[in-house]
Amino acid sequence: MSLSRFREHISVVHMVMALAAFSIGVTAIGAGVALYHFNSALYTAREHELRHQVEAAASIARGLFQKNGPGAADETVALLRPARFGEHGYYFIQGFDGAARLLPTKPELEGKQLDQVHDAQGRYLFNDLLAMARNGRSGKVEYSWPKPGETAPSEKFSYAAPVPELGFYIGSGAYTDDIRGEVLGMFRKFGMITGPLLLALCIVAVLIARTISRQFQSASQAMERLAGGDLSVVLPGLHARTEVGEIARAVEKFKVKAAEIAREEALAQDRGRQAAAEARRKDMLALAQQFESAVGAVVSSVASSAQELEAVAQSLVQNAHQAGEQAEQGSAAAMMTSQNVQSVAAAAEELSHSAQEIGAHMARAQGVSTQAAESAELTKSRMAELDAMIGSISGVADLISGIAEQTNMLALNATIEAARAGEAGRGFAVVASEVKTLADQTQKATADISEKLGSIQRASREASARIDDMSGSTHEVNGIAASVAGSIDMQCQATSEIARNVHDTSRLAVDLARIIDTVQSASQHTGVSAEESLRAVSQLAEQTERLRVECDEFLRHVRAA
Repeated sequence: MSLSRFREHISVVHMVMALAAFSIGVTAIGAGVALYHFNSALYTAREHELRHQVEAAASIARGLFQKNGPGAADETVALLRPARFGEHGYYFIQGFDGAARLLPTKPELEGKQLDQVHDAQGRYLFNDLLAMARNGRSGKVEYSWPKPGETAPSEKFSYAAPVPELGFYIGSGAYTDDIRGEVLGMFRKFGMITGPLLLALCIVAVLIARTISRQFQSASQAMERLAGGDLSVVLPGLHARTEVGEIARAVEKFKVKAAEIAREEALAQDRGRQAAAEARRKDMLALAQQFESAVGAVVSSVASSAQELEAVAQSLVQNAHQAGEQAEQGSAAAMMTSQNVQSVAAAAEELSHSAQEIGAHMARAQGVSTQAAESAELTKSRMAELDAMIGSISGVADLISGIAEQTNMLALNATIEAARAGEAGRGFAVVASEVKTLADQTQKATADISEKLGSIQRASREASARIDDMSGSTHEVNGIAASVAGSIDMQCQATSEIARNVHDTSRLAVDLARIIDTVQSASQHTGVSAEESLRAVSQLAEQTERLRVECDEFLRHVRAA
């Protein structure tokens, strides 16, 4: 949005309030920048002061070294131990080997390594200071450290200056949390000074905005009344020496000019009305002549049309009576047809129910046949399993027969050996004879079992063949039953379709009777309407005559005007 369009969409009140808000924002930004620079100045001054103290102590240590040589290290420690400056200022010394030479706040750490000492945030400050000093650089490290007599850590930074001639660095620290307090104090002072001024600025801006808004609202209401045609309105601020007064004086000129134009228009309208009245009188005379010529012909035409309508209405009455009589006869015939169709529909429904019952019986017969076929298949599988088991038993019987034959041979050999042994083998010969007898009996029993198993197997196979025949017959019966069931189902569908068609025919016959009744009723109404039309046509003839008389009277008055 351009600046010009922005000016068109913002009110004067909003402009004044925006100006006040901009002033407050600029003041706040200026205060923030000033406080930032004030904080930086305090921190820089604190850093310069601490650097000056440490550099001065390092300069003293170097002077002692030039005077006393290596023994100046102990003199420096003794000289700086009681030294204090500021509120919490003191010196500490750490050797390049990492051991503390001077630490007034914690003398128990003197002579010990400080590489494990860290602040609350985990920063190893002495390691950082030692690294800078070993590189021959001076510098600072920021960290947190409790003040003397306190346990809570405060913001602090330390500055260190190396003294390589003595193998250590001298450092000191300064707390910076008081700088924040000074900045907050300055902020409070600034707020106490600028706060009332900003509040007064807001109040003045609101008063100015309300004054301007009221003046423009009064001028707007007056101009709305003026736009509505009220030329007696008195514009506010007409004599004021302000922008609103200039607008009011310009609108006053417009009001005076509008009043003059209104008077001229009123005079012109009066002259126009007179001319229009004369022209209208001439038009009325011409219209009367045209009306007389046109209406006379229309009235004559209407009179002749009324006579023709009267004849048509009489014919319509006769036709309506004849149509009513014929509709009554058609209604009786339609009712008789509906009754006959309903009788046929009832017979078709009974036939459909009978076909459905036959279909249900055939479905049950088909189910029984299917179940018999399934049972035959199951019996066939069981017979096959029996045949396999008989084969297995026959194998076992053959195995037993072989074992018995081998046993018989062994018994025979034992008998021969016992005979060779003489008296010593007589007892063994008796046992061998018994074993031979048992082996012979086992062979006979095994042969008997094999023969019976063969008979059972032949009977089983014959039964399986019979079951196959029965299963085939069952499947054939099942197929016939399915075919019959399908035929019956088609018959049921055809019968149902016939029943539905008969019902539809019955409904159509009933609808036909209803329509004929409606036609009869309509014929009666038509007869009544025709009679009413006949009366209306008679009245039309009478009214036409009256219209002719009234037209003559109207034309007489128009010509007189």
